Amino acid sequence: MCNIDKLSNGNLIYASRYGSTQEYARRIAGALDFSIVRAQDLGSEHFQGRSESKPVILGSPIYGHSVLPEMVGFLEAWATDLAKRIVGAFVVCGDDLWIPEADEGGSRNLEKLISLLPKEPAVTAVFSGRMIMDDLNEEDRVRILAFYERIGKEPLGFDRVDLSTVEPFVEKIENILEKE
Repeated sequence: MCNIDKLSNGNLIYASRYGSTQEYARRIAGALDFSIVRAQDLGSEHFQGRSESKPVILGSPIYGHSVLPEMVGFLEAWATDLAKRIVGAFVVCGDDLWIPEADEGGSRNLEKLISLLPKEPAVTAVFSGRMIMDDLNEEDRVRILAFYERIGKEPLGFDRVDLSTVEPFVEKIENILEKE
């Protein structure tokens, strides 16, 4: 475990299953000089009541039509503390575009994360990720195949990670922090 408030401008807390969200989290945290930690690695001694003025950025992929359980658990445990901080949020999903036949898409997926937060985030973003069919565990493979069957498309996989897309998100956060 690590003390996420030590020697940083803020905190970036993320959940990641196959690495896309972690890549974005590292890029954002590095650009802002934020500490970075996986949601499931936080203990009570590392977050609650510490440096409440420091902003927090939360990042999660969407799997099975929901935010990863690790992020949900973190948000449930730390809602009171998060309500006292400036919060930013981002999701990483298959596509940042709306997929009407699936009632899915980037903005819909972002809504799923925002609905779990104790207050409206100051800045948000949707980033495109990757899904390599051969990398999926059996449980995720079954879910993905069912999803694609439901929308009538072939599950081919994709890699749409573009780390350069974090720049506008980082700039918005920097502007908010300058005003504080």
